[in-house]
Amino acid sequence: MAGIGFRLREIVTRKTFTEWAHLYLYSAIVFAGPWLFSIICLAALSVFALPDIESEGVALFTVTVVYCYAFSLISTGLLQLPITRYVADRLYLKDHSAILPSFVSSTVVVATVQAFLAALFLAFCDLSLTYKVWATSLYVSISVIWMAMIYLTAAKDYNAIVGGFFVGYLVSFVLGKLLARYLGTEGLLSGFLAGQVVLLFWLIWRIFEEFPNDQPFNFRFKEAFEQYPSLMWSGLLYSAAIWVDKFVYWFGPSGIRVHSLFYTHFPYDSAMFFAYLSIVPTLAMFLVRIETEFYTRYKAYYGGILSKDSLGHIEQKKAAIIDTLRKSLGSVIIYQGVVTLATVLLLPVLLDLLGVAQEHLPVFRIAALGAVFHVLVLVLMIVLLYFDFRGATLIVSGFFFFSNLALSWWSVNLAPWAYGWGYLISTALTLFVALVLLWNRLSNLEYLTFMRQPIHQQKVVVR
Repeated sequence: MAGIGFRLREIVTRKTFTEWAHLYLYSAIVFAGPWLFSIICLAALSVFALPDIESEGVALFTVTVVYCYAFSLISTGLLQLPITRYVADRLYLKDHSAILPSFVSSTVVVATVQAFLAALFLAFCDLSLTYKVWATSLYVSISVIWMAMIYLTAAKDYNAIVGGFFVGYLVSFVLGKLLARYLGTEGLLSGFLAGQVVLLFWLIWRIFEEFPNDQPFNFRFKEAFEQYPSLMWSGLLYSAAIWVDKFVYWFGPSGIRVHSLFYTHFPYDSAMFFAYLSIVPTLAMFLVRIETEFYTRYKAYYGGILSKDSLGHIEQKKAAIIDTLRKSLGSVIIYQGVVTLATVLLLPVLLDLLGVAQEHLPVFRIAALGAVFHVLVLVLMIVLLYFDFRGATLIVSGFFFFSNLALSWWSVNLAPWAYGWGYLISTALTLFVALVLLWNRLSNLEYLTFMRQPIHQQKVVVR
């Protein structure tokens, strides 16, 4: 299974307006909490810190935070899907005692490796030792937050989790603004780091509350890497695919060197982050649909197989799954289409408010259109993971990564008018590949379901 939203089915049964609002908010946090709040906080700090710091200092701080999110997401991408599968399996087996030890053990591994990688990268940067220490700490904190979110998708107290994000990023903003006045860029970074540490310990506290255990370490989660290696590579390739086009633009001919090894690209970066914001509501909506309507049909289908229903009944239940998927995907297309259309039409006004020249309008519109295909790719990958089609998921992730790399390289070297077209074409092609694979797997669902079952040899005793 996809391993997200374990508790949403319980929440939705209450059906009050407040609970529905909380439900969609929690869904958004599950999908994009650290990244979503960080963009809002970064935007606020960039605006309010400008009077206290030179624009070069604000740019260095912003790019540092973006680098921390980019490389932490890619490097932990190797771990996220296998550990998600391990947690999902443990919860299904009601082996809750295995959850906390796996979190502590994986956190120790992630923190150690990430601290080494950050120190190695920063060793080649001409920055003060204090700045390097804060940047390394931020990188490690964000990496552990990504891992904590895997475990917190199974949490019951979603209000506490949302509250933790709000408090953490509020602290990041307040302390970042305050310390920037006295310590400059280093103060801005340390203040932002303080809020992330608050958030991190808040999330760790919630995990310890949800899954109490006296056993601190347990490396049994490594079994998931041995059993599901394709999940490891799928997570890495998909995470890298999200960022590879940015890397191409950063280090391409039109990239802007902010400081040492820190690069950025305007307007591509701003256009892409703005486009990603537009898909968060649709992702939240889909998570609710997939964990309520689709899950009911999904469970009925496999329940029918386990209870030895007739082939006709099983085929009827498969038809119900496909019908629900079509309706869910239709809802995604409608909702995201409306949001994207409104975004495209309002972009001239929004760019004026942001102080961005209208000559950059085309790349913002292309990015917004590409994000529509991107959200559909992500939706289909979640569905593929639900059915445990790990090989198909790996193909989609790999195709997305290599096509985005190649086409982005083509577009950045072509001309400014082509900015964003590589990402748009890549996501459209990846969507086509994902649709073909999903349709093929669903068409042969009964065959694949039975053929993937282990065959146990029975000993024959010869008398």
